[in-house]
Amino acid sequence: MDYAGNIRYRWLNLHNVGDVCNFWYHFDDGYLAVMPAQTSPTAYHYIPSYHYQVRDHQGNIRVMVDEVGNLGYVAYSTEVQMPNENNVYIQNQTFTSNATIVGDNIYIGRDVDLTQQTGDVIVNNGTLNVQGNNKVVIKNGFKVNLGANLKIN
Repeated sequence: MDYAGNIRYRWLNLHNVGDVCNFWYHFDDGYLAVMPAQTSPTAYHYIPSYHYQVRDHQGNIRVMVDEVGNLGYVAYSTEVQMPNENNVYIQNQTFTSNATIVGDNIYIGRDVDLTQQTGDVIVNNGTLNVQGNNKVVIKNGFKVNLGANLKIN
């Protein structure tokens, strides 16, 4: 994936056609995706698709729809984050020794933060000590293996 200003692009090699480019032009209310479509064994054309995004007051995407109204994404949480809160998101991580996580709100699971790569959280060895001042949320994709420990304060 490469970037040039508001444009993100990726070169592909289509069988029998050669190199083509996918690209996305980002603007304030969403983005325009332009993808190649093969029209014959040796030809292609580009298909544009607009995607509109509704953001909250902090700039987080809450809803995304395409140009014909297909719902592409809806935020899974309607919680309002208070200013200056220390939210900690743990995903796609394996703990192999003692560790401590401290924050106001702690979220642990496979896909608790859409800005990070998704993946399970596994405690293999030692103790994972979680200290949430307000709350600790554990979702799908969290596992404590035999012999390891989870402690929530």
